[in-house]
Amino acid sequence: MRAKEKLGKTVTIRMQPSSTAAPTGEVVLPYFTVEYTTIVDDLEHPGDAAYRWLQLGDAKFVNYVYPPNGLRFDVLPVEPPPGPLSIDHIEVVYTDGTRDKFVPE
Repeated sequence: MRAKEKLGKTVTIRMQPSSTAAPTGEVVLPYFTVEYTTIVDDLEHPGDAAYRWLQLGDAKFVNYVYPPNGLRFDVLPVEPPPGPLSIDHIEVVYTDGTRDKFVPE
């Protein structure tokens, strides 16, 4: 799943889902898109929807909802898998510069 930072702020990546947890030294830049696996509760505010974190794929965390700024990331819709390729013609360019076009049967 993907989410995009929406407040135009740099967000600190942390080792645990808590504002008091150790920072990793990594950040999410303003308006950057991250890949996340799930949304988790804050360690100090379990069950409080005003304190939520995105768990990144490498088991690190960034603020999803956190006061006083509110929602820091927009969760992006899941993109459908690409459909089958549709080929209406094949174009070949030979080394002498001539071209041929073939239509599959």
